[in-house]
Amino acid sequence: MEKVNNKQISVIGSNALNLGKVVNWEKFINNNIFQFFISSDYHLNHDSDFLHIQRGYSNYKDMTEAVIQNHNSVVGKDDFFLALGDMFMNRVELLDELLPRLNGKWFISRGNHTSLGKMNRILELRPDWIKVDEAFNIRIKDNEFSFTHYPLQQSKLNANRGASPKSPIIYSLYGHTHEHSSGWTEYNNYHIGVDGNNLYPHKFSDIYKELKDVKDFSSRPV
Repeated sequence: MEKVNNKQISVIGSNALNLGKVVNWEKFINNNIFQFFISSDYHLNHDSDFLHIQRGYSNYKDMTEAVIQNHNSVVGKDDFFLALGDMFMNRVELLDELLPRLNGKWFISRGNHTSLGKMNRILELRPDWIKVDEAFNIRIKDNEFSFTHYPLQQSKLNANRGASPKSPIIYSLYGHTHEHSSGWTEYNNYHIGVDGNNLYPHKFSDIYKELKDVKDFSSRPV
């Protein structure tokens, strides 16, 4: 994976990634920017039939165990993990048993199912986790990656040219929709939800490489 320096990366958004609490910012940029994992919509402990049946499980407890095992099989205890919303469902008290089992240094945002009370309890139980904005961008060289729970809507023209010739092209990474597929679209959108990756999180380096395979960054259209 290519190396970038701190002049080629910026984070846009109010306190979007408060990495100073966890790791030196320059070190993160130089060594880890491509190495974090990302996903959304785990819906752990979601007891509605439609979801666990759709995922191939007879009950929500088996589904929850499978998603946790999948997560921990690829995300190590010291790995960075970006969670774009709706990771936990059901009663807040169920978090007490669940959260200590999950690997990774999480940067977690709220989704449409995440109340403020639940988010506060999450951060009480896992003080090593960091709450991030519900929408923020990371600019890498001349390309800007937008991280949101909901998908961005942008025209095909803007997706391929940027808002103006001098603006970066926006690449949208999102969850929420529970699509059963992932991959870059012609509108520069990428569904990172767990349902689109066989109930496993994505690695950002793989998403970035996939984008480089279909886009020529050296000849950006203007």
